[in-house]
Order: sequence, then structure tokens, then C-alpha cells
Amino acid sequence: VGGYWMWLRPVLCVLLLCFQLRECWTHQVIPLKPTNLTVEYLTEPLSIDVASPRFSWVLGQTGRGSVQIAFQLIVSELGSGKILWNTFRVNSSQSVNVKYFGTPLSSSTKYQWKVRWWSSSSSSSSSDVSSVGSPYGTSTFATSFLQTTSPASSKQYWAGAEWIGGKAGNQLRHDFMLLQPDAAVGGNGSSSSSSYVSSGWCYIASPNLFELYINGQRVDGVSRTLGPFDTYKMRVYYFTYDCGPDVINYQQKNTVAIMLGKGWYGLKKFGAWPNSVLMRISLTMKDKDGRKKQQDIVSSAQSFQQSWGAIVGDDLYTGVTYNAAMETPGWMLPNYKPQNNHKWLPADAIPNPTNWNNLKAHTFPEVRITERFPAIGVSSQLGNSSSPSWIIDFGQTITGVPLMTIPPEMKTCPTKITLVLSAVGNLQQLNTEIHAMPLQVMTFVDSSCLYQNKTIVWQPKFTWANFRYVQIYGLTAKPEKKHYTALFMHTDMQQEGNYVRFGGRQNSILNRIWKMVKYTILSNWMSLPSDAEREKVSWIGDALTKAETTMHLMYAPSAYAKYLNDLEDTQKQFHNIGPLPDVAPFYNLSGFPGDPAFTTGYPLITFWQHVYYDDTSTLSSHYSGIKGFVDYWISQRSGSTQLLTVSHWGDWCSIANRSLPNTGIPCSNRKGDVMCRHCSADRARYTSMVCPSLLVSNFYFYLSLRSVASCASALGNTKDKLHYETLANTTRTAFHKQFFNNKTKLYGHGWQTDQILGLGIGEMPPARKERVVEWLINSIENEHNMHLTTGFIGAQWVHPVLRHLGRTDLSIKILRQESFPSFGWFLKNGRTTLNEMWNLFDGSHSLGVSEPNHVLFGGFLPFLYRALAGLQQTASPHSIPLSSRGWRDITFHPYINPQLIPEAEASIRTPFGYTTIHWAVDSYNETTLNVSVPIGSEAYLYVPATSPSSPHHTTTRTATNTIEVSIWERYAQKLVWVNNTFTGGGVTGLIGGEYNAAERSVVFFLGSGKWSFTALPAAAHGLPASWSS
Repeated sequence: VGGYWMWLRPVLCVLLLCFQLRECWTHQVIPLKPTNLTVEYLTEPLSIDVASPRFSWVLGQTGRGSVQIAFQLIVSELGSGKILWNTFRVNSSQSVNVKYFGTPLSSSTKYQWKVRWWSSSSSSSSSDVSSVGSPYGTSTFATSFLQTTSPASSKQYWAGAEWIGGKAGNQLRHDFMLLQPDAAVGGNGSSSSSSYVSSGWCYIASPNLFELYINGQRVDGVSRTLGPFDTYKMRVYYFTYDCGPDVINYQQKNTVAIMLGKGWYGLKKFGAWPNSVLMRISLTMKDKDGRKKQQDIVSSAQSFQQSWGAIVGDDLYTGVTYNAAMETPGWMLPNYKPQNNHKWLPADAIPNPTNWNNLKAHTFPEVRITERFPAIGVSSQLGNSSSPSWIIDFGQTITGVPLMTIPPEMKTCPTKITLVLSAVGNLQQLNTEIHAMPLQVMTFVDSSCLYQNKTIVWQPKFTWANFRYVQIYGLTAKPEKKHYTALFMHTDMQQEGNYVRFGGRQNSILNRIWKMVKYTILSNWMSLPSDAEREKVSWIGDALTKAETTMHLMYAPSAYAKYLNDLEDTQKQFHNIGPLPDVAPFYNLSGFPGDPAFTTGYPLITFWQHVYYDDTSTLSSHYSGIKGFVDYWISQRSGSTQLLTVSHWGDWCSIANRSLPNTGIPCSNRKGDVMCRHCSADRARYTSMVCPSLLVSNFYFYLSLRSVASCASALGNTKDKLHYETLANTTRTAFHKQFFNNKTKLYGHGWQTDQILGLGIGEMPPARKERVVEWLINSIENEHNMHLTTGFIGAQWVHPVLRHLGRTDLSIKILRQESFPSFGWFLKNGRTTLNEMWNLFDGSHSLGVSEPNHVLFGGFLPFLYRALAGLQQTASPHSIPLSSRGWRDITFHPYINPQLIPEAEASIRTPFGYTTIHWAVDSYNETTLNVSVPIGSEAYLYVPATSPSSPHHTTTRTATNTIEVSIWERYAQKLVWVNNTFTGGGVTGLIGGEYNAAERSVVFFLGSGKWSFTALPAAAHGLPASWSS
């Protein structure tokens, strides 16, 4: 018996332990360690300059239906361990942007912070509350120079540093190097010093481009390429780098070296700014005991020297020239001795380009090299035998520079290799077109034959081009593609985990369109939403049309916070608080004030920053600016119509099937096309007809009023909310009165865009709506055979309007087209990015020259996520909805029509983590929807209540009480909808369910976690049929 008991006892103990664990798992959600810890949306930042930074974290757990009910956050000084803030347990669900309220932080100090949380089930009783918090998630951040309102205090941060550079009269030096040789740090270089430095920071401010080296080691990162484009008189950013023991030789001599390029600041094109280069650097360090030591290396004209370098010409528009004969090997290293009579002169002191208070920490993503494209082909030899050239194809249009490797046998001596970069293959044709800017030319010169027997590896600096092809001159033989790589440069925002994909062979075009838009968006982000091709500046209208697309493709809160500062600075530069020019930061291309529709980007992007990222702080800081913007345009309304009478651009790049005004020439007689002409041509003559300009201006005026009202509501300003809502409603009523033509029973001039915006603004009287809808559907579906005749504004808004009308099927057919004008037309003609116009670059279809790699037509992309895949924020009850805040409320509502799209999936990173959807209709005619809801969010899920093959399942939405399905939840192993009744009451996290007759769907209300629902034939009472196979 004893032996038997000795064998049975451990078995019983194991069974008892399992039972106890089961009870624990059943009645208590187990919280996991927080992840993705960020400060001001940044991971382990080094340059926090706000006194009360905001902390965020992402939550995870083993169960479903969890909510955060409490958190504890601790901030301490790294090294000493001194605690500055311990919140202890705070009963709150907040996990995004928790503001610091501890002991005041110090400048130039590194901190550790950690956070844990307590959880409960969103559908459970109080007995399910976790009594034990999660393990701590831990991260760090560092302060730079905390912001102050005193210019004197701001200046003191730099310990006597002065702005220095190189100048020759009023002419910008093409390239120079700033050098402080043999700078002793700590103990005067003595190895016996007991006061060596254990940590250090490098601060450098420059409106130009730079590379920073200490003892020959690049400090600012090898993938970093460009600095920010700003309104420099209003704001200059400084960068912070960790210069610890791996960088600084604490008991030896050190050398700090900076290579400078013009950037935007030094270009003559921007006549408002002087042609000079400016820089400043300060090293603030601590000794081995953690005590602050004021042993700074500061920029000064006395201690730094200047010299010419090998980059003898750099320009963001025309390219760069490098001369190897001017190279000075070893100049970045300690104990450098000039050779070959190379002259070093004292650096020049430069007047401050901005007020000391306008120096702000760089707290947004840098422009970096993020991807590399090896060459895919080399063309046949071009030109004559004495001056041959070849064209290298990289297969993808990008912004960046080429990296080339030239073996010794491929070049002559002396050497001159010229690269001409272009986004199109026929460079000879492109060179003769009517571009305002010349082609980018990058030249490598070796006049002294230094590389005669060496391999050249060259990557151009301080410039970038929009290109897919490189035409190369100066080689002795045909180049090999293995020696060439295209380096993709853009603002490095997080892309991972943000996507949308569609199943079915016929939908591969949708996936290719998504990729094409993605590369276009990335190419048009160079520290701000920029123009990739000719102008390389930020048109606010371009930024407006791509803002929500960017926010679906990547996680970009800090990038947009920076851009909103650019808009604020530009506004203050011209009007303090009021209108904006078309381009910001401003330069002399654009007029002032700008187009009221284009410049609506300021209030709308401010609002979207709050909508997508729960960024109330940015909203609050810009509220006076966006309010001043709309107040200005309110003051410009006509007294008789209460509408705006100003417009510049209208539905830019539109086409139409009408005769040209004042000519009577049918479009069908113009090169055989059924489309008309580019709306910019002779704008004074054609604007009112070709571009429905005033209609567009007032549509966006309405949106700006609505967005400011929503912002006021978010800030608790009820008075302003009611004021701007009233004005918005008045504007909408006046819009319908002014732009509806009682003779034609259509809006505006009877163009597609007119009807789209008339429907989109909402509250159209039912009597006229039927006629307008009928005309629009017929124009797209029959008259133009599933094509649009709109410009970029109509192309963006047509899809949400068609969805609202229950004609998502028509949107899909439009997007699948491969004939002119369509996105498929771009793909069919070899484009890998969008064009500015519907045509190609060659001026075909009577549309003029179309810039390649232009973002204007990319504004439609959120439709793929929201309507087709079915992933969106729960919307406000507006006709074209402005969504709810910060992804707290999610709606999964896909368009399930297996005849058009049998499968789709999408994923977006939110402030609470990733939310995803994947749905498919299988061969058993069963629809399965898999979704994930991050903790902090709740969701509505629409499951079709009719069979996918049912005639009620497609075409227009008509309310019906027909329910043809039962619904199975995979993880609960349970039917949660049977016989028109919700039966999921016992499922943790499944809060409820009801039938929506208008949408012909069963709507489930979900807590956090992963969910899988399958719609089965109504008679089903078991597993989905697909599970048995």
C-alpha cells in the first residue's frame, strides 16, 4: 500500500495544481508585461526637450476581454537610481500619453522609466479583477535642453558656442569641412587623470546638411542622409547623439569634424534665406561618479578651422560633383597633419540665423536609407563609340541616390563618370520636355588618377533624386548590374505591420496599386510631405490629400507633429494667425493667401493627428492657429451667398467629356480621345469650366468648419463647438442652394466631381438626390465605361460616396481598369509609382507633362482598408464621416462579395497596438472573419446574415429581416448566434450582439483579444463544414 501511495501522491498533487491553475485562469485574467514603451511617441529618445513628456505603452494578455483598470509608472535617474516620480497604483484605463507630473526633470540627463498594469475583463464581474499587477516593462529616455521662455536661458545651454561656417562674400561655399583637431577631454589628455568622463552628449544645430564625426567615427548614423526642411527664421532643430566611451577617448586627445552641405537653406531658389552654412556643437558630459562636468567642446571661430573638401558642388535640384583630387585622407582623425600644401583657415563666425528660443530638439524621424534595390538590367550601348553611355534600370522608382562600384578596368585616367538620373527610361526625351528643373546629374571626377589602380565605391552625398534609371557616361565597357544599387531615402516612419491585401487572381491589381501608392507616399516624405520630382517642397494640398493614406500605411505621429509646426511657423511668418500660402515652409513659388481648399490641410491634419494618434497636446497647441485660419476665411465670405468666392486650383488635373469653352471643338476630335484637357492650361480661361473651383473651395471650407468644431469638442470648448457647427450647417445649406442647377438638375457644370462633392457634403434634398445619383452612376458605368473624368479631389472622394450609396461594387470595377484613365493604366505602362496626372510624362491625352512619382492621386487608399477589407475607426454620423478618437472604437465592416473579392486582410498599428482583420469565403460558401482588438479598444464586427451566394448579399443595400445564417465562434467553440438570437452570453469579452436590418448583418460588440467568427447555413448546429476536411 505504501508503495502504491508513494506513486499516486505526486500524481494527485499534479492534478490538484492543474485544478488550482484552472481556477486561476478561469477567474482571473493574467496581465503580461507592457511592450512598445514610448516617450512622446519615440522609442528610447535622446532629445526630449519638454518639461512634462508623455508616456505610452502597449498591453498584452493571455485571455480575451481584458481592459486596463490601473497602472503604476516610475521614473528614476539612470545611474544614481534616484526616483523622481512614482505614481503608485493609479486607477485609470489610460495607456497613451500619460503626462509626467514628478519632480522637475533636468537637462542633459538620462532616465529610466518602468510601468506595470492591472487588468479586468470588459464583460466580467469585479471578482475577475487581477489582484497582482503585471511585470514591469522598462525603457529609457534622455533630456536635451528643456524648453524655456527666456532667450538668455536658452543661450546658456550652449556654454558659449557660436555659429560658425565658411563664407566668401555673398557666395555659398560648395563644400567645406569644420575641424577642431586634438581637442583634449578630461585631465588635459593625461592618462593619470582621475576626472575622466563616463558619458557624453553631442548637440549639433544646423539649418544645412551635415555629417558629424568624432575621431573618424561617424556619430550621426551611416543611414542618415538629410536634415529637416523648415521655416528657418522661425525654427532650427538641433540633434542629440550619445557620445559615450565608444566615441570619446576620455584620457586622450580627440578630434571633432563636421562635413557640411547646402541643403535647402543654402539654395538661391529660396531667396528669403541667406546663402550660408551654419553649425554649432556642444559636448556635455559627466564624470565617472555621475557628477556633471562642464568640459565642453564648443564651436567657435577661434578653435575650429575650415577647408575645401572633395565635394566641390552640391545642390538638391541639380546634383553633386565629387573630385577625388580634393580629398584629404585622415582629416577626421586625431593628430592629422595637412599634406600637399592643403590649407586650413580659421572658421568664420556667422550671425545667428534664428532666435535662441527658436532652437528646438529634433524629435521626429530622420531621413534615412531604408531599402536597397539592386540593378535589374543594363541597356545596350547608346551614343557614339567615342562617348558611349548605358542606361541602368533598378526596377522601382524611388527617391535617393545610386551606389556604384567601378573596377579599375572599367575607367580611364583621368576619370570622369557622370550619372544622369530619371524616373523614366527615355532620358533624351525627358531632357527636352518642358520641366522647370534640370535633370539630376551626379559626377565623380578623379583628375589626379588617385584611383587608377583602385576600385571606386561612390555614394553621392547631400542630394537626392527621383529616379528609376541612371544613364552613365565615362566607362570603357558595358557596366555590370551587380555593381549598381539604388538607395531608397525618405523619412523613416514605421511601416511594419501596416498593410492591406486581397485574394483572387482578378484582384492582384489592387495589391499592385497598394504597393504603387506606398512607394509614392514614401518617396514624397523628406522630413515633411514633399514633392518628389521637380519642386521638392511641400504643397499643403499634396499633404492634405495624402495625410490619411500615410496614417494607414505607417505610424507617423511625431512626423505629423513636426509638419504641423511647419504650418504654424509659416502662418505666423505671414499673418500671425490667419491664412496660409499654398506651400509651407513658404518660398516664392506660391502666392499668398493660398487656395482655401489646398490650405485646409492645416485644420484637417491637426484634427486627424488627434483622430489617429489621440494627440490632444498637439491639438491644443495648434487650436488657436486652425481657429484663426477658419476665422479668416469666414471673414472672406460673400455677404449674399455666405460662401467663399476665392479659388486657385479646383479639382487639379481633371479631365472631362465636354467641348472646350470658346472653341466648340469636341474632345473626341482631339487626338482621338474622349477626354478633355488639363485644368491648369490657361487657368484664367478654363478654370470655371474645367475645374469646378468654387464648388471645391466651399466643400473644403465646410470640412474645415466641421473639423474645428470637432477639435473644440475634444478640448471641451462647447461654445466654439456650437459656433462652428452652426457655421458648417449654414455653409452646407448655402452650398446646395448656390451650386445646384435647377435647369440641368445637377450640381455645378454637370461634371462627375460636382456631383461627388454635392453628395459628399451630405443633407442633399431627397427629391434631387435621386437624379444626381442616377446621373453619376450612368456617367461612370455607361458613358465612360467604368472610368472617372475627375481630378485628384474627385478621385479621392468618389469611393466613400459610392460606398455610402451602396455601390462599392462600382468602386472595385473602377479600380480594376487598365485603360486610360486609371491606376491600372499606370501599371500597364510600367509605372511603379503614381503620376501627377492621369496620363504619362509625355504630354499625351491633351493633358500636358505629367510628373512621375507624384502623390496627388493617392488619397483614395484608405477606402481599401475601410470599405473592402473592412477595418476602420467607428465613424461619427456625418455623410463623409470624420472618425472617432485614437482607435478606441473600431468597426470591422468588410464588403463581402466573393464574385468580386473572395478574401481580404488588413492591419494597422494604433496607439494601443495592432488591429487586424482577415476574412474569406470558402468553397463551402461559409464566411469566416478573424479579427484582433488591442487592449484599450472595443469593436463592432459586422457578420453577413445572408449567404454569400444570396442575391441580397450584393448590389445595393436594402433593409431586410432575412437571416440565413448561424454564427460560430472558433475560440469559444460555440454557436453565438442561432435562430435570430444572440447565444454568446457566456463568452468572455463578447459583450453582445444584435441584428442590423439595414446592413443585413449580425453586429457583435467585442472586447479586446483575437476572435474568429464563421457564418454557417441557418440550420447548422455544429462545426463549420471546412473544419471536417
